[in-house]
Amino acid sequence: ILIPYPHAMDDHQAANADVLEKAGAAWVVRQDALDADKLAAMLEKIFADPDGLRARAAAAKSLGHADAAERLADLAERERDPVRFLTQAVQELCALPWVSGVNWRVSSGSGELGRPSRFQAEYTFQDVTLTFHTTSPLSPALLMHLKLLTQMLGHFYQAKLREENQRQNAYTQAIHETGARLTHDVKNLLQSLRSLCAAVDSSGADEAAALQGLVRRQLPQITQRL
Repeated sequence: ILIPYPHAMDDHQAANADVLEKAGAAWVVRQDALDADKLAAMLEKIFADPDGLRARAAAAKSLGHADAAERLADLAERERDPVRFLTQAVQELCALPWVSGVNWRVSSGSGELGRPSRFQAEYTFQDVTLTFHTTSPLSPALLMHLKLLTQMLGHFYQAKLREENQRQNAYTQAIHETGARLTHDVKNLLQSLRSLCAAVDSSGADEAAALQGLVRRQLPQITQRL
């Protein structure tokens, strides 16, 4: 039984309560229309209908996923690729019972999932923009829920981009270091071969035996280094 505070800003409590009442998830009574006798009569009627109570409970549960934020966090731990994370996160959001479709846009691309509708809510956080298509107009509470989920998804997505950039920088650095070592090794091999060639050019017939011994010692070492 919801009794909206009549002086709340923009009457947002009444708007939230109205969504629940239309979904069959609650009873709404205006504060100025409530008294002890009316409340007692409502309670007697409600307690006399346990099936109706269960139906209201099921309707209330269908309006949201209490673990939506936890599911996004679990996904962020499992998936490190930014694009795959974003795609799977949008699938999670599209599974909310009052969401019929989601359009997403980032600097590197865009996509859509589900079905469009005439009821939309769009939120942007850093590089991520999400447009939610809903089955009906949402209450301020549910709109805030979507906004917070968008911020959470945006935080995780930006973290994934930073991690990927760090991995790419580390990979590039490894290639650079490997190339530098290889260049150094090739330079030393060429110097060794140049020295052998110079020895051959400068030696005479009387040094043939010494030259042959030098080549026999050096060539296996050069081969091993190659």
